Amino acid sequence: MKQLTKYHKKYFYTFMIFNILVPLTNIAFAYSIKIIIDSGMSQNREALTQAILIGAIVIFIYASLNFISLRLRNKLVRQIMSRYKNRVFKSILDRDYREFSKEKSGKFISILTENMKKIEQDYLHQYFNISKNISLMIFSLVAMFIGNWFLTLLVIIASIIPMMISGFIGQKSASLQNSSMIAEQKYLAKVKDILAGFLVIKSFNVKEVIRQDYKNESEKLNEIYFIKGKFDVLSNVISQLSGMIVFLVAFGGGMYLVFGGHTTIGSVTAIVQLVNFVVMPLNEIGMGMSKFREGQSTLNSFEVKDVIELQTGKMKEYFDDVISFSNVDFSYPNAEEKIFNNLSLQIKRGKKLQ
Repeated sequence: MKQLTKYHKKYFYTFMIFNILVPLTNIAFAYSIKIIIDSGMSQNREALTQAILIGAIVIFIYASLNFISLRLRNKLVRQIMSRYKNRVFKSILDRDYREFSKEKSGKFISILTENMKKIEQDYLHQYFNISKNISLMIFSLVAMFIGNWFLTLLVIIASIIPMMISGFIGQKSASLQNSSMIAEQKYLAKVKDILAGFLVIKSFNVKEVIRQDYKNESEKLNEIYFIKGKFDVLSNVISQLSGMIVFLVAFGGGMYLVFGGHTTIGSVTAIVQLVNFVVMPLNEIGMGMSKFREGQSTLNSFEVKDVIELQTGKMKEYFDDVISFSNVDFSYPNAEEKIFNNLSLQIKRGKKLQ
């Protein structure tokens, strides 16, 4: 992330502050619900009215902070991706000819199109979502500890195992992402070669051979997508299951505490609401981590090289009647063979070159 945000630190830190403030308003809303319920149970009309007003103010603050946070996020992502795309394109152009010719053009097309989408959606957006959800979980757990530490411990224990399983699945998805990127690049290169040789295909009547060749490449790509999809489904199911388990623990344990006179209905409701702010982020983190690791693999798959510009010598700002080259040697970078050796040439104004 540092390599993407080092030129945008001001916007990045400003956004992260708002990204953390939004979860705090969620906690305030949960406690406003507690006050509303306890005021209603005690039949205190004045306290109930004040609690409702507090809840309305919290909702307004939440909406305002969330709006500002999303606007800052979109602006930050646009700036980061604009700079990164330009750097990647420049890095491709800065390659010497021999290095460039070793790669198929389909690879670079994939890097500048599909890979950029994955970096934006699966890496940047997921990074910001995960950081927000982790903040919400931490604040919720702290608030729950303040409300009832015993119930909070039960919720944490119920959350740990599903998170560990989601982390393992995320690592597996990241390795599959590397395989899918290679398959996508081969597929794009195959399609490009087939379309570029359309005239040859029609001339030599090799449609069936080419069709079978395309079918094999397409099936390889679909197979990788299918395997990757199974892990995504598994991650989704585990996240939902963990949410249900945590909810059951919070509700069941909370009711036992009410029966024992250790807490109130309002406090249990607030804790259950805070459990929502643990369960929902837990679900999103479980699925988001898989995508984030995939996006991270995509980002690391292409090295952006900072190439030092070659010295070009003197530049003439006007054209003489004659441009002369005398004993010029020329070769491509990193190549031993010379293209020109002791070349001497004169270019005269108004004359044709032969």
